[in-house]
Amino acid sequence: MSRVKLLILLTFFIISAHAEQAFSPFVSEQYTPHQVQILNHGSFSLKKRLDMIEAAQNTIEMEYFIFRHDKAGRLILRSLVQKASEGVKVRVLFDKFLVKKTMNKYLLAHLKNAGIEVRFFNTLPNIFFNRAQYRNHRKTLIVDDEKVIIGGRNIGNEYFDMDENYNFIDRDIFVDGPIAKTVRQSFDVFWKSEFTKTIDPAKRPEMSRFHHKNEHQQLFQYRSRLRSYEKNMAKEHEFLYSSEKTSLMIELEDFWAGEEFNKRSLNDEFVCDDIGYYSDMPSVGRKKTDNARVLKYRVFDLIKNAKNNVLIESPYFIMDKDMKKNIKVALSKGTEVKVLTNGLYSTDAVYVGSRMYDLVRSWLKLGLDLFLIKGSSVKNYPVFRSIFKKNRWGTHAKTIIVDDETSVIGTYNIDPRSNNYNMEHAIVCRNNPAMAKALKDSVYVRIEDSSRHMTDEETFEKLKFEKVSTGKMFLYYLVKIPSIIFNHLL
Repeated sequence: MSRVKLLILLTFFIISAHAEQAFSPFVSEQYTPHQVQILNHGSFSLKKRLDMIEAAQNTIEMEYFIFRHDKAGRLILRSLVQKASEGVKVRVLFDKFLVKKTMNKYLLAHLKNAGIEVRFFNTLPNIFFNRAQYRNHRKTLIVDDEKVIIGGRNIGNEYFDMDENYNFIDRDIFVDGPIAKTVRQSFDVFWKSEFTKTIDPAKRPEMSRFHHKNEHQQLFQYRSRLRSYEKNMAKEHEFLYSSEKTSLMIELEDFWAGEEFNKRSLNDEFVCDDIGYYSDMPSVGRKKTDNARVLKYRVFDLIKNAKNNVLIESPYFIMDKDMKKNIKVALSKGTEVKVLTNGLYSTDAVYVGSRMYDLVRSWLKLGLDLFLIKGSSVKNYPVFRSIFKKNRWGTHAKTIIVDDETSVIGTYNIDPRSNNYNMEHAIVCRNNPAMAKALKDSVYVRIEDSSRHMTDEETFEKLKFEKVSTGKMFLYYLVKIPSIIFNHLL
């Protein structure tokens, strides 16, 4: 081969490699203005999703780890059905693990009849224990390749201040701009992944499919199956098309149309012109995991390279050796590292709390500044039904602020599961002190109103079981040994 041809071929490969990197759906850094809104408030974040769906003209993509069969779930699905009836293409992707019961084959049949496509990530049964741990933890709503919401909230009452027993203080980010198309492209990769499958919806039984020598027995089996089918289809029809959707929407609209919202800076708006989107790639199995991890290394870099301060809000806080190493680097340079997370009373995962409490002392010795959510709602946090205000509350937000200028909002928890098993993604806004300050202020409101400061080991020992019931304390000790053994899965 001549030198000229070799040079041309080499140039082609270099250009191709750069092009592939530049247009990766898992790493995108853009320097054009994006309209950004921090969604600190639960019911407003639900309203924002419903408004986005209502305004959709061409496409809607939705991707969630948890989807509840409750009021919030009904509102979202009913709105999607309406848009599908108007000709909007609607695709929904769920992780299979925690939607087994809610997304049953009868509800899938209704959604299919409405024109909504539904697929599931990692449908492997639990007998494949190791591979079954790899879950799609991403949470996304994308509309028309232009607008996107990413953050901590799944779809369920507890994520939108609507549960009668326990609610999450959470956070999402709404982005209007070109990076939304990149998020949709990453959705497409997950949608078409070898690990994503379609599950057959329920079908009306047919007499011809029942085979029995005795005609009466055959007829009995057919009628029994038909009754079961019609009963379950009617149940899901009632769930999907209940008139409660209208009354609840009116109540939600009226609440946020009032003066209450205008008096409070709960959902701040900004322009971000240095924005990044980072997502892990779809993977199932240890061999593919290292190359698929994108977001955690970005987070590691931000923490270890911080110059002054790092503020973290995470519902679960268990540092694996990699995270501990990076936080140690930050602390050794004199960087202030503050963490807001759940205490035993406020957590929804006792096994995580049990393991975290074993490790708290070593973190305090490292110089970490730790705050534990005590389980009450935040002051001056309007709830559109006052009965929910008195419930138990815990944080579910996944937020990092670095050096008062870089903001990270996404699905990434500070725990081994997010580092090693879950697929996560996040939006990063850099060089924006105004947005970082607003985000930091919202975290500090939660710290000041709803947390206990673990200043030292003595304080921790005094407060660690505050408000914890006898039953929960028993469970705490019961899961202690398993939580140590399975630390890597927490």
